Amino acid sequence: MNPSYLSGRSVSTKPGAIQPASRRLEGVFEKAIGEVRKERQALASIVGEANNRRDQWFYLIFIGLMAFLFGVGVAPLLFNHITWKNFDERVASFIVGGRIGGSPELR
Repeated sequence: MNPSYLSGRSVSTKPGAIQPASRRLEGVFEKAIGEVRKERQALASIVGEANNRRDQWFYLIFIGLMAFLFGVGVAPLLFNHITWKNFDERVASFIVGGRIGGSPELR
């Protein structure tokens, strides 16, 4: 019942028995390496998509913030200095039939 490695006796193997076992192990390792490569490629594509989404969110937020700042800060200043400064008063005066400014051609 005592195994041979515990009794101190050496186990003899046949001369050609190690090479087939080595080839089987080599095949198993090659298969495992192939599976790891496939998983790595799958993870790389997932990480790449996540980076693209993060970049898209960054640009979306950046452009949205710039549009908001333009709408709140720059647009009122621009439209305040356009030639329509008293446009609403001129339209109201025209509707009521009053004289528009000092120009006689716009009566």
